[in-house]
Parts: sequence; C-alpha cells; structure tokens
Amino acid sequence: MTLKVMYVMEKGAKVDGIKPILPYQFAAEEKTGENFKCIVNIVMPLGGSESGLFRYPKKGEKILVGVEENGSFLMGYLPEDTADNINTGENHKSVMPDEMAGQFFRYKGPGDYKDYEDKKGVKKDKKKVYSEIGFYHEETKCKVDAPADKIDTLRITSAGDINQKATNHDQIKAKRFELLVNCDGSKKTDKESNDEFAYGDQMRG
Repeated sequence: MTLKVMYVMEKGAKVDGIKPILPYQFAAEEKTGENFKCIVNIVMPLGGSESGLFRYPKKGEKILVGVEENGSFLMGYLPEDTADNINTGENHKSVMPDEMAGQFFRYKGPGDYKDYEDKKGVKKDKKKVYSEIGFYHEETKCKVDAPADKIDTLRITSAGDINQKATNHDQIKAKRFELLVNCDGSKKTDKESNDEFAYGDQMRG
C-alpha cells in the first residue's frame, strides 16, 4: 500500500467519470506531481455495516490516503497549519483544555463564523463555537463528598440543537442532579398537548 497526502474534492465530484457512492466514498486529489485523483473509501473504526464511528469529510480537508490495486482508503485526517487549527494554530490554547484526562471528539461546522452579538448585546466570536463530546479533568460544582476539587467529567456541548431519542427506555441517573432550563420559544410535546386535550374533554363532559 502506498500512502499519499491528498485533499478532499467537493461532494459528489467524479474521477474519470466515476461518481463516488455517497456517503461511503468521496473524491480526493493530490496537489503535487501528476495531480493524482481517486475515489476514496471511508474507513469506519469500531463498527461495521451501518454502525461505527463515521464522519463525511469537508471540501479542502487534508487527509492521508492508502492507495492499492483494490482501491483507495481513508487512513486519517491531517491538521492544517492555520490560525484556528485545533492542534497547531495560534488560538488552540483557548479551545484546548489545560488538563486532559482522556480524549475528545470536536466538530466545527462549515457555517458563517463572523462575530455576532447575543441577546444582551455581548459580542461573541463564532470562531470558538464548536460541538464536542469530551473527557475532561476539571473543577466540579458539587464538591460535597467529592474526592477532590477536580474530577473526571464527560461533557457534551453543541453549537446547535441536541436531539435525544429512545424507542423504549431513556434513563438519566446522577447522585446530584442540576437542570437548567430556558423556556424562551419552548414548545409543548405531543403528550402534553394530548393530555390537555383529554383533560378538556373530561371537564366539558
């Protein structure tokens, strides 16, 4: 197998008239030498058919591709030397935790990252807005019975919505539980609406 540093082409781009099978393949090109192009197969660790760790790449991302006679395969993503790079950029200290007790998966969407103001008029830098599932070793709010000021933490953050769904049983369990709710623009669930409707019928009956 030959390893090549390549760059992702736009979604659905063809190579020699061949179109990738979305979302399991994509087109990539080598920007040096003969400008080699190929259809790359996405490799999914920790899974198999319709399961596993999966992310479709964005146009222009730098990747490592393994090329052989039977096809080309995505070996991994490579960091770019840009100002906002998570590994090497000038701003990486502001988004990287000081102490890591594991690892994290971070996603930065392709949307508009210009500065904006929140409802209170405070300026926010969208360059620092990202979604993440991460393992941290950080200070805990609940220090009662805690072994130390800092404790292992699993943090889930989203730059947009979080949707949680279970076809059967959904359980949330904690020794100490804190629920912070902002009801601006909240909507009633189907069950709440149905319960109100049924209660109204009973009252009217």
